[in-house]
Amino acid sequence: MSCGNDDEVYTYFGGQIVNPKHDYVVLYKNDNAFDSVKLDAHNRFSFRFDKLEGGIYKFSNQPEHQYIILEQGDSLLLRLNTMDFDESLVFSGKGAKKNNILISQFLQDEEDKKLIKEKFFKLPPIAFKNKIDSIHDVRSNKLGIFYTNQHPSLLTQELLETNLDLTLYRYVEIYPYVHHKLYDEKVDETELTDAYYNFRDHINFNEEKLGGFYPYQKYLKLYASGKSYINVSDAQPELTAKEVVKTYPFHINKLKYLEEAITDKSVKDIVLRNAAYMFFLDEERDLSLDQEYLEEFKKYAGNNQYLPEITEIYNTISALQAGNKITDVHFINEEGNQEDIYDITNNTLTVYYFWSLKQKNHFHNILKRVHELHKDFPKVNFVGVNLDLPQNEWRNTLKKFNLNTENQYRVTDFNKTNKKLLLNKMNKVIVLDHEGIIVNAFADIYDIDFTSLLSTTQKSKNLAHHYMPNK
Repeated sequence: MSCGNDDEVYTYFGGQIVNPKHDYVVLYKNDNAFDSVKLDAHNRFSFRFDKLEGGIYKFSNQPEHQYIILEQGDSLLLRLNTMDFDESLVFSGKGAKKNNILISQFLQDEEDKKLIKEKFFKLPPIAFKNKIDSIHDVRSNKLGIFYTNQHPSLLTQELLETNLDLTLYRYVEIYPYVHHKLYDEKVDETELTDAYYNFRDHINFNEEKLGGFYPYQKYLKLYASGKSYINVSDAQPELTAKEVVKTYPFHINKLKYLEEAITDKSVKDIVLRNAAYMFFLDEERDLSLDQEYLEEFKKYAGNNQYLPEITEIYNTISALQAGNKITDVHFINEEGNQEDIYDITNNTLTVYYFWSLKQKNHFHNILKRVHELHKDFPKVNFVGVNLDLPQNEWRNTLKKFNLNTENQYRVTDFNKTNKKLLLNKMNKVIVLDHEGIIVNAFADIYDIDFTSLLSTTQKSKNLAHHYMPNK
């Protein structure tokens, strides 16, 4: 992978992925697939580009992904283990140092979340902002030392500084809401002055090259959420923080603020799309307003490139309402054969739950929860569906954990299944009655009302079959 003098005009990106979850590595630019390559027999991969526009890229070995900075002439190598994806990621070669800084920023943000939640959000506005500014100054000084010693390009400096700004100041945007939510106390808005929001002067709301960069998308989302929260909270002061963000005006205001703040079409399209996702995937929203929201989205979004996708989500949610049947969804059984979701119910009230081996705590917890539920509901068929393992590894996992293969399946294609079932939360379960009719396609297996849902449904149906639980 190293390049000699004759190859310096080329750009290389490659490495080795231990325990890959997919045969291919895909490289993205602004959320669009840029190139892909298949892993070899040793799980290595390599890209080579004659000419490459410098910037933020995303590589993916589904379902995992991470961001990198690539510039013309780089020869970047990585090694990672998908069982501990971010923490095991190490770069080497030309371009490694800037990317090690970038990944350290992501890992540092995970630590910051805990500190800010436990220590900072309780503070009044000015004290809170001062704490964030202080952390920002320390990190900015460290970047300055890196620049002095390593002389990275201006593009790299801009990307690292922007990422620092985005990851820290998003907390400032959302602070009024979080403070109210955690401490049941509204902040003194007279302290939310221009000085409090002075960091906005350094953030470009129309940075096309960052359109596909998740920290950028997240900052813009929280910018609009923060402004919308204050607007609705002022108009309806009797509401709690949680109630404010569940209101219809909160979601509509987000569209309004994003449309006003952003002029770059590609950036606007992405963040408005994300806002629509947040609305439609809010399971506590008023479903009777879905059509109205879609029309409002069209008004603010104009000729948004993602309008067909949002319309598809609206149609999917409509199709997943109680009383309908799920169509064209198949899972793979232990023998490697496909079975229709309708046939798996086998004339029995059925609960489909989903798991990923990568999320080990969730995996063990949901098996425990299912085991407990099956004691109370022995006539209910609990079916586990794995989202991320190839056939052989999945079968080995079933054997390792002594799972009943009669009620364990895996998805045929996660992306296609996700589009049909909207698997946006790991605690989500889908409940079908004995005729395969949807009882609830958006239930939470840990919800306090979930057992009542099963009891009520079971009493109204004549259930005949008994399925053994997972051990």
